[in-house]
Formats: sequence, C-alpha cells, structure tokens
Amino acid sequence: MTPQTISDQTWAGIRTEFALPTLAQVRRQLSELMEDPEPVMRQLVRAFIDDGTFCPGFQFLPGGQLQPTVTGLSQRAMELQIRTTNSPSGWSPRPGNLPAPAPSTT
Repeated sequence: MTPQTISDQTWAGIRTEFALPTLAQVRRQLSELMEDPEPVMRQLVRAFIDDGTFCPGFQFLPGGQLQPTVTGLSQRAMELQIRTTNSPSGWSPRPGNLPAPAPSTT
C-alpha cells in the first residue's frame, strides 16, 4: 500500500465537520444569534478535556438550535445516570444503576 498525502481541503472539511468549539465560543456565537442563549446553553452536550469544556459541533443546527436527536440522547443518558469514561469505549453505565434483569419465565 502506497501512503497518500491528505489534501489541505480534506483536512479543512474534517475540521469543519467535527468542530469542537469551547464553551465560551459557543456562548458568544449563541449570544449573537439570539437574545437569551441560556435555554440552549443548558441543553448542550459538553466534553471535558483537561481543564477545558468543549461543545461538539455535531449537536448544532443552523441558527443556533440543537439537534433533537442529540439532546434527546443526552437527556436519556442523564436520566439513566450514564456517564462518560476516559476509555475508548465512550459511554459506560455505572454498575449500580443498571436495570435488574427480567425474571425468568421458565
């Protein structure tokens, strides 16, 4: 297999698609789009990396609104008390909060 160079245009597209703005950047952008950004700010999915707080770009729709699928998934994860880990597996449930197995009918 011959190594290929990835073009600057491809890298730019990746950066745009997988944006990871800081919480402060998102607050500033939302303040420019709407009078009261707080209701949207309360629903944001956040990633905590080192000492920074970031907001993955995949959750945003044009005009500063949030993707309903993402906010619904995040809300459900909070209800189930699912937390993130630092492992590559991403989401993992807290063992004490797993639902009990269904009783056997046999």
